[in-house]
Amino acid sequence: MQVARNFYLSPEKTYTRKIKEILLALKLEQILSKDEILSLYLNKIFLGHRSYGFGAAAEVYYNKPLSELSVAEHAMLAGLPKAPSSYNPLRNPVRATQRRNYVLGRMQDIGKISDEVYSQAVAQPVTARKHSKTIDISAPHIGEMVRAKLIEEYGEDAYWSCLNVYTTVKSPLQKQAQVALRKGLEEYDRRHGFRGPVARVSLDQLAVDLSAPADAYEQALADIPRSVEQSPALVLSVDSKSAQIFVKDTGLKSLALDDMRWARRHKTAEIIGDWITDVKSVLTPGDIVYVMPRALNDEERKTLIAKRTELVGDESATLSLEFESQRFKLSQLPAVSGALISIDPASGAILSLAGGYDFFLNKYNRAVQSIRQPGSNIKPFIYSASLDKGFTPASLISGAPIVMTDPAHGTVWRPENYSGKFFGPTRMREALGQSMNLVSIRLLRSIGIPFAREYIDRFGIDMNRFSASLTMALGSGGVTPLELLSAYGVLANGGYRVEPYFIERIEDRDGNVIFTAPKPQFCDECYDQYLPFPDLTEEMTGLLGAQAELENSLGTETQTIDVVENIPTPEQEFQAPLVYEAPRLMSRANNFLTVSMMKDVVRRGTARKALALERTDLAGKTGTTNDYIDAWFTGFNSKVATTVWIGFDEPSTMGKGEAGSRTALPVWIDYMREGVKDVEVDSETVPEYIERGFVNRETGARTVEEDPEAVEEYFALEPLRPELVVANRLKAQQALDKLNGLYEYDDLLPYNPDLTPDSLREPGEEGGNQDPFAPTNEELERVEPEEKIVETEDETEGLF
Repeated sequence: MQVARNFYLSPEKTYTRKIKEILLALKLEQILSKDEILSLYLNKIFLGHRSYGFGAAAEVYYNKPLSELSVAEHAMLAGLPKAPSSYNPLRNPVRATQRRNYVLGRMQDIGKISDEVYSQAVAQPVTARKHSKTIDISAPHIGEMVRAKLIEEYGEDAYWSCLNVYTTVKSPLQKQAQVALRKGLEEYDRRHGFRGPVARVSLDQLAVDLSAPADAYEQALADIPRSVEQSPALVLSVDSKSAQIFVKDTGLKSLALDDMRWARRHKTAEIIGDWITDVKSVLTPGDIVYVMPRALNDEERKTLIAKRTELVGDESATLSLEFESQRFKLSQLPAVSGALISIDPASGAILSLAGGYDFFLNKYNRAVQSIRQPGSNIKPFIYSASLDKGFTPASLISGAPIVMTDPAHGTVWRPENYSGKFFGPTRMREALGQSMNLVSIRLLRSIGIPFAREYIDRFGIDMNRFSASLTMALGSGGVTPLELLSAYGVLANGGYRVEPYFIERIEDRDGNVIFTAPKPQFCDECYDQYLPFPDLTEEMTGLLGAQAELENSLGTETQTIDVVENIPTPEQEFQAPLVYEAPRLMSRANNFLTVSMMKDVVRRGTARKALALERTDLAGKTGTTNDYIDAWFTGFNSKVATTVWIGFDEPSTMGKGEAGSRTALPVWIDYMREGVKDVEVDSETVPEYIERGFVNRETGARTVEEDPEAVEEYFALEPLRPELVVANRLKAQQALDKLNGLYEYDDLLPYNPDLTPDSLREPGEEGGNQDPFAPTNEELERVEPEEKIVETEDETEGLF
């Protein structure tokens, strides 16, 4: 009956299951011998500490195979089936020893061992310890990604092909990623109070065997899963100062009032109950709650040391003391979720990935599957795009309120800054550091939504998930954490788009390498594909015509080249290329200026907490969405880029104040302590294509270092849009052709290294020879008919 239940049925207590158990037992007796049924039973029975079967128990308790156990150790295991909890040598060495000696006595009685062997065995001390297989790395979300990828590439054959897969994950970083994320989720959860027990049972209705009550308690906890350090516990009794509990796979313990001070009653995301002064206000007998180990306090530690000294030489008593000294505190599984991913931005290798609190409770991988609003994490790309449109980090942008109406729907949009405050003209650098929403909206409107969408899309962010409106400036779209981190990786590696990957290589059963991940090859020339060249159709037509006339006059025949597609041979078909082109997406000057502004987010902006890492090379951006639904922080240096997202799987508010800087940033800091521990600080050298200067902090105008209002700023010495350089080269070629008499040009412009679209206009033409983006003290904005720009405090009255 037990074999049928253990192998084929669930532990539910129903008449239907019982009938199935009887029928299965009868069928097993027809096809198996008694010895075969006993063998199945012995290899399946639960023997404590997640060991099923005597072979597994021998490894867990003694770290050796069953055949190498002594008589005393065999007898210890043989005593477990009756009550794996009560007679467990780790939990209750005294009772386990009594049970072992009883088994040895029965073996002596039936002649299985001699009197001499019996005497030696009962004199043996308890040598059981908890052993487990050493795992180099625990990365279940990555493991599932590897499994899915292998099935995609090799089909079901991957399961039995004995493939050895080597991933890019770094063990210390992976461990820290999981620890940091779990800690952050637990801290958020405690801030918002105790949600109550996960289940309740009636202690009066438990079938408690007074000789082995632990088995009844274990049965009551059987369907409640463990989670990493958190274990389910049954509350047995409660008074005002403490509670007696039974912890799954551990035994009887107690919780003091100080172990649950945090457990104020959760009411809503923003409301929790009064401070805890009485254990009875938190727990009642029959509650099933989660607990986790805690460190001993000073008094408990002194007591333990004193008792250890008294018990030197008594191994069994020392084991019992260690168990009794273990302390627990009340906990709960976080309802909030999160993800952390870290990559090497130069190669795209995923260094660590945690897709949730506990993979074994919920296998949903939020790091790659969850599409969430990025909030202000999108702003660096809008600021970068604005640099290509002529803005500089010193440009002044109005931070005054905006009111926009939609006549078609009769709605009004009044975006605000996170602080709820409004500001006057603000330098771009400061606006990004303080994450000013209104400045970002004005920037987006100025550079144009189509241009911004095209610019951001090239970083790998799917702009189809974003509406083509000014709300895009606040991140009202959707990205996965991996997608966002990949885009930030471009900023971190100098401006090149690399593809994230997690499988380094695959070997077959004989050690032959059958796959190696291709490595990126930075391609500066590839940047040309993103450059909208000036309209030089007439000049180019004439130039090509002149070239054709010259070739005809010299008798040169034009050769026709047949382009044949490079079709791989069968041997090449399944071989991945060793390298791939990683195109430059932004000019090097743009990259420097954008990252420089993002460093100020850490140095004096919304991510100042990251200064705790005591590094000067960190850049990043916080992100918070409306109603505190999503919290982000993404940050990097040139060697490590990491993003953290926290929120509920079903989007809902996390509570007022749960912004990226409070919720996600501490997780990022905890992880990056390990992530950059042995990483050299990036050089602060200013490159040759950047000029270091000073601007007035109020006006943004260039000034001298001695100015008391001067702040340091950087400016590009080369055009941020290289197509202008190309245009100049074409003009130079035209000049050369004219000298050679190949083509007559009218109104030829001389080579001009400072050539801009405005300088190409005729003198006196509207906008000619003017810089529309020069910083001024006044707001020079075009006001759309459906929009009102509020510039003074008086005008804001009644609107906000």
